[in-house]
Amino acid sequence: MPRASTARIRSGSAPPEEGGAMLAAAQVSRIAAYQERLRDWSTDDLARFADLLLRYNAAEAAPAARRD
Repeated sequence: MPRASTARIRSGSAPPEEGGAMLAAAQVSRIAAYQERLRDWSTDDLARFADLLLRYNAAEAAPAARRD
């Protein structure tokens, strides 16, 4: 169940500064989670992962005809 402050953001009743603070907190939390998950990965593994993410994101931008 969403927290009350999250529900207020979605409904548009929260002040903009509260939304900005929530966004910043979410970004910090995501970065910490990524760092925790990837901390034991080698430099080579991280480079391969980055290459695969680039490939994945490029496929999304490709025209639909090329995906068939």
